[in-house]
Amino acid sequence: MKNNIFTISFFLLLSISMAFKGINLETDKQNASLFKITRNKDANEIFYNVKKLANGKLNGQEPIDVFWIKHVDSVRKEPLTYIQKKYAYGLSFISITDYEAKFKFVSYDKRSFTLKKNKAGTYRVFTVSQNREVEVSKIFLHIHGGSFWFPKITAVELHGTDAATGASIKEIIQP
Repeated sequence: MKNNIFTISFFLLLSISMAFKGINLETDKQNASLFKITRNKDANEIFYNVKKLANGKLNGQEPIDVFWIKHVDSVRKEPLTYIQKKYAYGLSFISITDYEAKFKFVSYDKRSFTLKKNKAGTYRVFTVSQNREVEVSKIFLHIHGGSFWFPKITAVELHGTDAATGASIKEIIQP
């Protein structure tokens, strides 16, 4: 009987741990994922999550949390370094209200983005692409050469959905 209880307990624990492995490391109810940046350089991803207060308003100090999910060697979450925030993947906020934040990327100030609720009432990031308002889902960077301080980005793919029609959008930006 002891062996059966041990066996059942072991398999129950194993099942629970396997279920937790499927949990999305980068999201929770207060900090839902907005979009991510991927690169051809490696499998690591940069996530942009909304930071809300319990009442649903945006965190006025930092409405978007930016961090890495590193896939090399083991899957782990890491913050951006100071240099990455300041010169590469960080955001520069233009304005922040209780329910909307306008920003640009520190590395590319030619396009602005807006964090706001979509038609379903979920916070998402929007920009204008091809004269349409687009809900951003992913950005892919094509990096070919250069150096640590000055990578050569040959193209940027902006993936999203047309806010009016729901059609998929892919824009290639030549920086």
